[in-house]
Amino acid sequence: MKQDENRGNKIQGPMFDKNLDPQNLGKRRRSDKKNDHYQFLGDPDAEFMTRPGIGSCPFYKAHFSVGRPGTNGSMPSVASTGMSGRGHRLLEFTRILTTTGAKRTAKTMVSYPTELELEILFQQPDIKTRQGRRDLVLLVLLYDTAARVQELADIRVKDVRLVSPAVITLRGKGNKYRQVPIMNRTKDLLQGFLEDHKKHNWGTVIGEAPLFCNSRHQKLSRWGISHILNKYAELARNDSRFNVGFPVTPHVLRHAKAMGMVKADIPLLYIRDFLGHCHVSTTEVYARADTERKRVALEASYSDLLPCGFPKWEDNDDLMEWLSKLC
Repeated sequence: MKQDENRGNKIQGPMFDKNLDPQNLGKRRRSDKKNDHYQFLGDPDAEFMTRPGIGSCPFYKAHFSVGRPGTNGSMPSVASTGMSGRGHRLLEFTRILTTTGAKRTAKTMVSYPTELELEILFQQPDIKTRQGRRDLVLLVLLYDTAARVQELADIRVKDVRLVSPAVITLRGKGNKYRQVPIMNRTKDLLQGFLEDHKKHNWGTVIGEAPLFCNSRHQKLSRWGISHILNKYAELARNDSRFNVGFPVTPHVLRHAKAMGMVKADIPLLYIRDFLGHCHVSTTEVYARADTERKRVALEASYSDLLPCGFPKWEDNDDLMEWLSKLC
């Protein structure tokens, strides 16, 4: 006999181990006894069996009693287990819904700006001001490293190495660290930015200071970075060449960098490590999104089977003579 911690009802019956903790259920084991009863020593079903209402739930009878071994080819009787109520119904409804398979949803397209649109975006910050210089370094670094927004927010001064080869250490998902190289122009921007950055009295070791901070010298949050990017994206829309029809988020710049690497024929394994993906299947989405490469491949395999086209009306002498008479 064991006290149910959820409902306060007593559980009876030979099928339950009195020393079994219901919160540590994980596996189900079949006994080798004469009646071949199931001993619920770790299956989630044991948690269901402890809930009231098992005998009055038709879903349980349809789902469990058919073909299950027991005294009479089914589960032991309800009376022997002492179950009543409606709690089991909700759990069984959940089981039925979750075992029917996940609902398929439409896959979203990978949206990214072109190189010209990125160039227009990077021209928006006013580099004559300290805040404008910070914003320019933030935008360029967000694109050049393909960092996630939280990875960019967590960068500290000590994570930046400007000696050759210049790299930045990013802390990704699951506290996994990776080093990504930065280009020479990004390195020059960072060098000037850090010299100005070190002039402030941080009250701690400069290496522990955040790379990007707000006016109160506090670390920028992911929402603050998104706000800065969105502000300059709105300014860039004033340029007629900036034809971005989707929201410009930090992850969009990550997509743009990944697509640029795919177009440069960099192997997917290198791109995977650069982006911090666990599996190359996640990186393959960028290869599938490269429409220009698809077009080139199709043109290479295309056979011109169409007719030459419609005849030109200028070559019709009768028509031209008739039109000249109208004039």
